[in-house]
Amino acid sequence: MTEAFIDGDNVLISGFGTFKYKNRQLCKGVSPKTKEYIIIPASKTVSFKPSNKLKDAMN
Repeated sequence: MTEAFIDGDNVLISGFGTFKYKNRQLCKGVSPKTKEYIIIPASKTVSFKPSNKLKDAMN
């Protein structure tokens, strides 16, 4: 899985769900402690979308 994400690919596990590789863009935010504007750097992340079979099994 790690190699697939390094290559920018998604990973599908049948009956379980899909792990998607995403690039988050640079954005502005506010520090809750100091109330100052900060720059949140761009990053790479993975999101998960469960399959319908998994959702049905949980409900």
